[in-house]
Amino acid sequence: MKFMPALLRVLTVVGTVAMLWVGGSIVVHGLHVFDVAGPGHVIGVLAAAAAQALPGAGGAVGWG
Repeated sequence: MKFMPALLRVLTVVGTVAMLWVGGSIVVHGLHVFDVAGPGHVIGVLAAAAAQALPGAGGAVGWG
């Protein structure tokens, strides 16, 4: 049971990152309603560059 504090710390970090990723995605996609396409476009270009640089991780870094 000595591993439990470390496991909970890892889950805290992973959970926070996941919430920011999903919440940020919702906000950026929602900006299109207000005709603010800049952030989504920039993220899309960066994601395409990352997918090209890391062919094996294309699905993980994709934006869509």
